[in-house]
Amino acid sequence: MLETVATLNQPDLPGAETPADRIPLTQRLIALLREPLLHFVVLGALVFGLYGWVDNPAASTAASGQIAVTAPVIASLTTDWQRQWGRVPNAQELQTLIDQYLRDEIFYQEALALGMDRNDIIVRRRLIQKVEFLAEDVSALREPEDDELQAYLAEHGDRYQVPGQVSFTQVYFSRELRGDRADADSGFSG
Repeated sequence: MLETVATLNQPDLPGAETPADRIPLTQRLIALLREPLLHFVVLGALVFGLYGWVDNPAASTAASGQIAVTAPVIASLTTDWQRQWGRVPNAQELQTLIDQYLRDEIFYQEALALGMDRNDIIVRRRLIQKVEFLAEDVSALREPEDDELQAYLAEHGDRYQVPGQVSFTQVYFSRELRGDRADADSGFSG
C-alpha cells in the first residue's frame, strides 16, 4: 500500500508516458464522439445551414438567374390593374402584365449587377424621398389624449373586462403533530 502511494505521488519524468498516452486512439475518438458539446455544435451548424437554404429562396433564384412569378405577385398585378381600370384583367391582359413584370425585373437585376444603383444622384434622391414619405406616415400617428382613451374604453369596455376569479388556500392541521390544538387553531369544531 505504501509503495502504491509513493509511486502515485512521484512527479512525472521527462519522456514518461502520461495516462492519456496509454489510451488507444480509437477509444479517444469514441469518447470525443460521445461528447454532448460536439453534438450541439454539429446540430447547430446543420440547423443554421438548413435555415439558410430553406429561408432564402429569393437568393437562390437570383443566383440561378431565375425570376419567380408567384401567386402574391400575380395578385398584386391584378389588384393594381383593378385599381386603375375598375375591372379584373382578362387572360391576355394578365399575360401582358406578367410579361411586363418579368421585363422590369430582368432590367432591375441587371442594373444592380452592373452597380448602377451606386453613386447615382437620382437613385439617392429617390431613396431619400421614400424615407421621407415613410417618416411622414409615421409622424401622422399621434398619442391619443386621455379623454379619447376614456371614450374608447366606455364604448368598448366589454373587450377589456376581466372575469371574476376565485382562489382558495388549503391549510392542513395534523392531529398527530398538533394534538387537541389542531381543532382550536383551525377555527372549526369537528
